[in-house]
This record gives sequence, structure tokens and C-alpha cells, in this order.
Amino acid sequence: MEIEDIVMAASLAIVTGVLIYFLIRYPKIIILAVIVFPVITLACIMLGPLGWLSWLIFIGMVIRYTIISRYNLTMHVFSTIGASMRQNLPLSTALATDATGMTGKYRQVMNRIANGLTAGLPLSEAIRQGYPTCPGYALAMITSSERIQQVPQAIARIEQDLQSQARESRKVQPVNPAYPVAVVFFAMLILASLLVFILPKFEVIFADMGEKLPWITRIIMHIADEFGVILWIFFLLLFFVVTPICVYVKFRPRRADKPKLFSRIGDWVKWHTPVLHWFERNYATLQTVSFLKMSLNANVTVNKAITETEKLDVNYCYRKKLAKWLGMVTSGENISDAARRCGVGSQIAWAFDQNVNPGNTPAVLDSLESFYSTNYGYLANLARYIFWPCLIITLGLFVGTIVYALFSPMVEMINIVIRDALP
Repeated sequence: MEIEDIVMAASLAIVTGVLIYFLIRYPKIIILAVIVFPVITLACIMLGPLGWLSWLIFIGMVIRYTIISRYNLTMHVFSTIGASMRQNLPLSTALATDATGMTGKYRQVMNRIANGLTAGLPLSEAIRQGYPTCPGYALAMITSSERIQQVPQAIARIEQDLQSQARESRKVQPVNPAYPVAVVFFAMLILASLLVFILPKFEVIFADMGEKLPWITRIIMHIADEFGVILWIFFLLLFFVVTPICVYVKFRPRRADKPKLFSRIGDWVKWHTPVLHWFERNYATLQTVSFLKMSLNANVTVNKAITETEKLDVNYCYRKKLAKWLGMVTSGENISDAARRCGVGSQIAWAFDQNVNPGNTPAVLDSLESFYSTNYGYLANLARYIFWPCLIITLGLFVGTIVYALFSPMVEMINIVIRDALP
């Protein structure tokens, strides 16, 4: 058995194992797969590329529907809790009353949270048990805010974040995120068909004519001969292993108290990736500044404020810096110097510097919160409008190279025939 056969068998075993894991872990997918998969497979066989396109569209629609459904449920839960708190209504009664006008998942979640509150559970624990898919950052903020008696302020902040996400999703995107994936998929599908059915025949024809294929075609065929198996294994793993794992991580709620392995790996990768590092650090600093301001306004000690801030759902690498800062402050070191040495941010160190801002730390933190919030949104839009055009240009070069490699042998063949036919 050759090494390619061994690698291919191992890849298929990995793919099969991952699929079986997801089918066992999520039984509802079995019903969906039994109903939909044969239809999509038949469409792929009968329609070719159009069938694969329908398969991708179906998967995208399911993922998109799930994301929107979860967001709407989260927004409804926290907007109802926030409105009840602002009107000083009994929270369990308000949620139970709201549930009577709901159906399906909405009614179940609101009833479970209301029952938990009636049983005497704190709000964070009632949400944890009644709404297991609650976003991790929201649950972590509520849990920390309960210990400093600032739950209404935390709920208001969560509502603000959700509304900001809604505004961002309604903005016109320069490119749909699914577009590059679809382009690469179909380009690789076409390239594979060319390499199997067309280009080898061109090679035979040119060999009989005593000529060579165009240089770009020879390069692509050489790459296919040398790395074809590796590339196909890569795309196989990408679509059937990496993509399901990413979808699983996307829909699985993060646990700020005990981050799971995938969460820690993802945080480490984002923290050490050049562009993503800035966004991760900016977001973590924004959450830290916001909660520190909330804590200090509630007359909580700095040690207690840092302790609860360290339990927020921010990047795992940044949380280590917060934990180090807490240890140094607890041991009696200067708050500002410790923040600067631990790397939590020079701006945070400046806010706690009593030589520069004596007794003015909450106001400085409020200014920093506005700065980081505005800066994050501005640079996120800037990066988006720079990244997408560059990606489109790259995709154009990739597809253009494939098209040129396909048609250049035809043009060269015509030139050869004309050259030999003319005296």
C-alpha cells in the first residue's frame, strides 16, 4: 500500500469519526440528515455543480437561521429582564407573564428562568439553568455584577452590546462572507475536473505534435502531480472536519469560569495572530474598563473590582494578565505600576495613577470606555473595507490563473495548426 492510500484512508477515518461524533452528540441532526441528505446527494449527482451549490446554500441557510434565532432569543430574554428591572417589577412574575404570550423555545426559556427565580436561585444561576445556550460573556458579566450589587447596570450593558450587534448586522457588507468560500470551492472543483478529464488529453496531443504545453499549464499540472493528494486531503479536512468544529464552537456557549479546550486554543490563536490580536486586546480592554468603572462607582475596593473583572469572558491570554495584576495588587504593590508591568494596558495604568489622576479614576475609566468602544467600531469597519477588496483581488488572480491555464493550450494549439498549415 502506497503512502497516498494510507493518508487517504486515515483522512476518511477521521472524517467518518467526526461525523459520527456530531450525529451522536446532536440526535436531531440524524432526522435532518435522513430527510435532507439523500435529496441533496441526488441533486449533486444529477445536477453536478448546481447540486453542490444547492447543498452549500442549504447548509448556509441552516447556519444563518440558527444564528438569527439564537440572537433574537437572547435579545428578548435580556430586554425583558432589563425592562422589568427598570420598572421595579417582580422579576419572576414578569418573566412568567411574558412567557404566557410566547410559544416554543421562547416560552420554555422564560418559564424555566422564572421557575428558577421563584425557587430562590440568583439571576445568574437561573439563567444558567433555564437558558443553557446563553452567550458566555453575558452570563459571566451577570455573575460578576451580582457580587458587587450592580446587576441592573450589567443588564443595561448587555442590552447595549446586543443592540450594537444588531446595528452592525444591518449594515451593508462589501462582500458576503460566504462568497469567498463558494468561489474557492467551485474553483477547486473545476480545477479537479480539468486535471482529470481535459489537461491530460491536451498533454497527449501536444506530445504527438512534438510541442510542449504552455508554461502556466505545466506548472499547474506539476503542482497537481506533486501535491494533489495533499491538497485534496487539506480541502477534505477543511470542509468535513475544520468547518464542523468551527460551527460547533460558534454555537456552543463559552464558559468563562472553565474555558474548554477549543476556546483556549481559539483564544491563543487569535491572541498571537497579528491583526486579530489588536481586536482581541481592544475588546478585552473595553470589557475590563467598563466593569472596573462599574465596580468603582459602586464603591467596591480595587482588589474586589479586579477579582470580579478577571472572571469576565474575555480572551484567555488577557485573563492571565488580569490574574497576574490581581496577585501583584493583593501583595501590596502600586496599582498603576502593577498594571503597566503586567501588560493589561498603559491606559488602565494611567487611569489608576494617583499622581496624575488623584481620585479621578472612575471618570478616566468612563472616558477610556468611550474611546475603546468608538475605536473598536471604527477600526473594525476600516479593516473590513480594506480586507475584502484585497481578498476579492486575490480570488480574481486565483480564478484567472485557472482560466488562463485552461484556454492557453487551446490558443497554442490553434497557433501551431495555423503555423503548420500556412506555407
